[in-house]
Amino acid sequence: LAQLPPGWTDEDIGFPSVPGSASYSGGNWTVSGAGSDIWGSYDTFNFAYLPTSDNVMIVRITSIENTDGWAKAGLMFRDSTDPSAPFAGVVITSANGVSFQWHNAYAGQCNSVQAGGMFAPVWVKLVRANNQFTAFYGPDGAAWTQLGAPQTIPMSTPQLAGLCVTAHNDATLNTSTFTSVSHYYVPPAPPPPPPIFGVYRELWQGIYGGLDTLTNTASNPNWPNNPDPNFTTTYTNFEADVNTGMNYYGQRMRTFVVPPTNGNYIFWISSDD
Repeated sequence: LAQLPPGWTDEDIGFPSVPGSASYSGGNWTVSGAGSDIWGSYDTFNFAYLPTSDNVMIVRITSIENTDGWAKAGLMFRDSTDPSAPFAGVVITSANGVSFQWHNAYAGQCNSVQAGGMFAPVWVKLVRANNQFTAFYGPDGAAWTQLGAPQTIPMSTPQLAGLCVTAHNDATLNTSTFTSVSHYYVPPAPPPPPPIFGVYRELWQGIYGGLDTLTNTASNPNWPNNPDPNFTTTYTNFEADVNTGMNYYGQRMRTFVVPPTNGNYIFWISSDD
């Protein structure tokens, strides 16, 4: 058996008629795979992989043998070695450009997004964020073009991640080459903060009159976009601060009300001085 980096395994998926293989030397990979295709609900190809929780994988595909126009070589995150397992992959084909492919359910049909006019050598990248997978391609490993929309694919952690090759011809081997394989973990971005619900209060000081003074930009040049930032806040109800000792100010309180049922509603305000 050819020597692979520690933790890596090479395996034929789906029982191709011709056994495949993978070898590694000095940063360069050679992967040979037969198989009818990575497609449909049952995949047949050669897979050089390792179990990992890393969520980013990058490789430069330096060559792909033209055993068929739809022969494929590239990256794959896969739930297991079962031929019908969920997976996400980004591959270069011999004659049909670069393709983002996925099974989002066990034994489900394969889906894909293609970008034509691309040939090896090409860089590809696969990114996982929880169960959302995104594919990229590019000319140099620095400038990336996203291929299609992110796809949600339920998958275990750690998953299998590695290099896939299918000849799209089960009677022969496709020998493809790779370099600059890298994989690493990037913490997912924190979820956005929850929306703030409540009553929004803005306050302007130096108001020496009534409502017309508050809302008149000649008398109050800070109206409406520059309230005092020290008193801009959100309340959980309509009750503003009381007994503050402040004088000569005006304030505005506003919210969006979603009534619990149809009907007539009455709103009123109460204030002192």
